[in-house]
Amino acid sequence: MHTVKALRLPASDLGLIQTILDEAVAMHTELSAMRVHTLDLLQFNLQQSEEDVLKHFGEAMDELLQFLFIPTDNLMTAIGALREVGYDDEADHLQPAIFDRSQLIRAVPALEQRLRSKFDQIPSSSNSMLEARSAAWRALEILTKSARFC
Repeated sequence: MHTVKALRLPASDLGLIQTILDEAVAMHTELSAMRVHTLDLLQFNLQQSEEDVLKHFGEAMDELLQFLFIPTDNLMTAIGALREVGYDDEADHLQPAIFDRSQLIRAVPALEQRLRSKFDQIPSSSNSMLEARSAAWRALEILTKSARFC
């Protein structure tokens, strides 16, 4: 089960949405305008109806847009939790988003992918490794829960 629902999409589809969202965020200040812009460009690029685009991409698009509104304290808590257990590289990927939330459109899904990859390669054999893994997942959950319920 993925924490970030957008990761259910194939990498090429997710990349397309992220690229279009980057453009929409740069061009608009209101969430509704960003969403309409993204929806219009997806329809244009994919040559599909609005219903089909919403059915296939709507949930992921809305989730990624919500990452723009993660409170600073939640972002700082997640970064701190990652640093505390030695995941400095992952924390470094999130840090620029403190000043530019649009970076979270890419950073949060990428964080989950990196954590899954790391955890699949290195099985946990000690309590400290299990605690570090658990803390890293909690950091991700702090971000995604905030994004879904803000």
